[in-house]
Amino acid sequence: MDENGIIVRNKARLIAQGFNQEEKIDYEETFTPIARLEAIRMLLVFACFKDFSLCQMDVKSAFLNGFINEEVYVEQPPGFQSFNFPNHVFKLKKAFYGLKQAPRAWYERLSKFLLKKGFKMGKINTTLFIKTKKKKNGLSSNIC
Repeated sequence: MDENGIIVRNKARLIAQGFNQEEKIDYEETFTPIARLEAIRMLLVFACFKDFSLCQMDVKSAFLNGFINEEVYVEQPPGFQSFNFPNHVFKLKKAFYGLKQAPRAWYERLSKFLLKKGFKMGKINTTLFIKTKKKKNGLSSNIC
């Protein structure tokens, strides 16, 4: 809605009911890669000291970009049922909001991409990726 309360654009997000999934049947484990606050503080101090450039990103549709290995089926959501096939279910090809395996699927895809681009994963904090370039007058690092 705009500032006057008039609908400008309709948005919808399909979310799987992840609470219906059962561990060891529908997924192996839950996974949430989170950077610790202490690690972020040390990173900022070190980057300032060494004059490194830092980049950070927030991907709003991250979970929609991860590929899943398991076979996952979801019911047709209300309002989107097929009139021709009302009893059919959807088979997912990609991760989905609400799936227990969505965070791992996104992290695996992102980390593979960054590793291909020459970044190295942190040994202690695996959410930290570092890429070092050699300059004529010394080293330069990009940290993501």
